Amino acid sequence: MKDTFRVASLAVAIAIAGCGGGGGSSGGGGAEAPKPAAKSSVSGAVTKGPVAGAQLYLYQMDAAGIKTGDPVAGPIQTAADGSWSVQIPDSIPRPLLIESSGGTYTDEATGTTVNAGSLNSFLPAGAETAAVTPLSELLVRTAREHLATNEGASIEEGIDAGGAVLDDVLGVSFDPLTTVPSTTGEDPAAKQYAAVLGGLSTQANNISAGTDPFDTVIALIQDASDGVVDGKKDGEAVTIGTEEGPLPATSGDDLVQAIGDYVASNQDLSEISSFLVTAEAGANGAVSPLSVSLLGGASASFDIVPDTGYSIDQVNGCAGQLDGLTFNTDALQTTCTLSVSFVINQYEVTAAPATGGEVLPASALVDHGLTADFEVVPDEGYDLVSVTGCGGELNNTVYSTGPITQACTITPTFALKQYGVTTGVITGDGSFDPDFLLVDHGQNGTLSVVPGLGSQVDSVSGDTCEVAATATPNQYTVGPITAACNVSASFSLMSYTVDTAVTGSGIVSPTSVVAEHGSIQAFSLTANEGNQIASATGCGGSLDGSTFTTAAITGSCTVSVGFEPIQYQVTTIADNGSFDPANPLVNHGDTQQFTVTADEGYELTGVTGCGGTLDGTIFTTGTITAECSVTATFAIKSYTVTAAVDGANGMIGPNEATVAHGGTTDFLVTPDAGFVVNTITGCGGSLVGDTYTTGPVTADCNISVSFVEEVVGPAAAVWNNFNWDQANWQ
Repeated sequence: MKDTFRVASLAVAIAIAGCGGGGGSSGGGGAEAPKPAAKSSVSGAVTKGPVAGAQLYLYQMDAAGIKTGDPVAGPIQTAADGSWSVQIPDSIPRPLLIESSGGTYTDEATGTTVNAGSLNSFLPAGAETAAVTPLSELLVRTAREHLATNEGASIEEGIDAGGAVLDDVLGVSFDPLTTVPSTTGEDPAAKQYAAVLGGLSTQANNISAGTDPFDTVIALIQDASDGVVDGKKDGEAVTIGTEEGPLPATSGDDLVQAIGDYVASNQDLSEISSFLVTAEAGANGAVSPLSVSLLGGASASFDIVPDTGYSIDQVNGCAGQLDGLTFNTDALQTTCTLSVSFVINQYEVTAAPATGGEVLPASALVDHGLTADFEVVPDEGYDLVSVTGCGGELNNTVYSTGPITQACTITPTFALKQYGVTTGVITGDGSFDPDFLLVDHGQNGTLSVVPGLGSQVDSVSGDTCEVAATATPNQYTVGPITAACNVSASFSLMSYTVDTAVTGSGIVSPTSVVAEHGSIQAFSLTANEGNQIASATGCGGSLDGSTFTTAAITGSCTVSVGFEPIQYQVTTIADNGSFDPANPLVNHGDTQQFTVTADEGYELTGVTGCGGTLDGTIFTTGTITAECSVTATFAIKSYTVTAAVDGANGMIGPNEATVAHGGTTDFLVTPDAGFVVNTITGCGGSLVGDTYTTGPVTADCNISVSFVEEVVGPAAAVWNNFNWDQANWQ
């Protein structure tokens, strides 16, 4: 609002240093007196006209704008012209509440002396002057109402709100809190203030001459505190005083007329004019206030409120500027009528671009509250999924908005069409992975064909889509897909080659076979004459007799068969000798050669068996075709032992004896009479008594004996005791 009243924000409250505007103290005991607190002088007046003998107090306030604590200053009594002054410590934060009561004034309309009642005002921060008037009372009341309905609002914000209400009623250009009203002097603001106060007295007398003038003015102030002069407060009747009845109906025109009448009757105010500025609104909106009482040179502010969905079109009739929804007039000198027209809002409804389609039209201007239709067209291969925005709904491909109340955007959502790719197996054992695909329009899908165990892929094809193999075995691309299709595959069992490998003398039948996966194959094994099956391995199989049966075939493999000749045991029999080798195994059809060795003292006499022949000590069999045995016979060797006498004088017998190998034999030694054995040697024997026994005979040998004449006498005793056996003389 124009000319609202700003006051400084106050952060802290401090203790009141004193009251009544003066005073001091002195200490005892010679102590130095404290330095006086700094103070500021404030002067002003209580006016309705000038109120003499009124009593004033200044207070600090709580958050509701109500006085609190002891007075900061007072009592202060006004002079005959309503003036007053006071010293206030600078340490006391402002704004302060000024309360005035009592006193008398001369009513401007009737010239009678009137008792003044209670009036309030605010002392802003930094102010050196203060006015206490019905207008300041109006501002205090509206400030308190604002604080009561706006929790947390500051005193300063309440004062601003009160000033805005006063501005709506009068559009004054003076500060009703700090301008001191006066009909004299050179201050036009003071004169305007005095003119308004005189006009209030005149209006009070005009509409209710029989009631107390002061109470009637205060009732007019209560009426105006809602921002409209109509005889009511927020639609409710206003009472004059306590028992003087309701305030009669009145208007801003009445106030303007009253101010004009008062100014006309006061020569000191001849340069002041007052007039009414009215406002009117066309359809679809409102303007307030509908009238403002102005003094010449003042301005007014009007709030313009378009109906929902409308905007201000034109503002005409009074000079000024439109600021948003507020029209501020210039300083006016005469009456005017503000005319406001409205136009319906138009909002742009736009379609957001989206992949897969378009919205027609792409944008449209729509009047407030109306709806609009848009055609939503999918591109080829796309489906329309949804449309959101602007509170609309979709019917097929037409999107109808809700009532449009602001600019908004339609957002379509399209989705690529998806087609099902089904799969199936025509023949054989196998499957697809996955067995079903959802593929976007125009895109390719990938399928893996999975043969069953032991199976292979024969063919893969699609009914309405192309199928192509990739570089990955058994993987296929399907597409581009533009419709549902079916991909089918045929499988067959895998075939493997089963070969045979033969070592030795024999045959395997069949020699090779092509076998399906999982089949079992049998092979016949035939050894050639004189041979037998030695081994059969491979392909996980087993041999049963002459048949080799594989395990289930799962890959190419080889059956390895080994044949070996049949071997026969040739048993060797050799008492008192040996065969080398002894008891050999001999392959069928081969011959075997033996070396036959007689034991010591024996000699080979013959070898028989196995159809063989003996050549010296080598015996060679005939061709071996069955088990057989060879027998060697040996005879023990015998030797000739010859005995002879060397000289005469005795004999030994027998003269010759045949002795088997290792055997011994005895010879009888007989000396002639008078003779004894001198020496006897040969064949490792020994003489015991008259018997000479050979040692073991291992070759032909000779025994020789000699005799000597027997010696008689002592010497004979020596010889008789001699042990020939131990001497073993030759």
